[in-house]
Amino acid sequence: METQDDLPLDGAIIILMLEKSEASKLEFELQQLGADVRAGTAKGHAAQLTRLLAPYAVVVDPEFDPTVAEELRIAARDVDVTFIQYAQDGFGHEGGIRISRAEPLSAVVEAILGLAAG
Repeated sequence: METQDDLPLDGAIIILMLEKSEASKLEFELQQLGADVRAGTAKGHAAQLTRLLAPYAVVVDPEFDPTVAEELRIAARDVDVTFIQYAQDGFGHEGGIRISRAEPLSAVVEAILGLAAG
């Protein structure tokens, strides 16, 4: 039987995405891998939560709210957290890992697993 110690991810991951169905799918996949996922975080508290939890990664769709995405990018940088943007080509902020929305959500999971592997 698989235990929490056998799972590849631990720690928190924050997800803030425009499409609730995508956020839910990503949340489920990451939870199955052992992550404590905070999805659909209220816009006004996402950067504060990032600084408080210092999660493993922050996954953002910058189209959700470009100002909040920038606040999250800065908060992630401040606490040395990986910032992942899942965005339309040509949209988003400098820094972090950019994954095109042309890629499936599994590309986000693979990027996080790659970070965990080291």
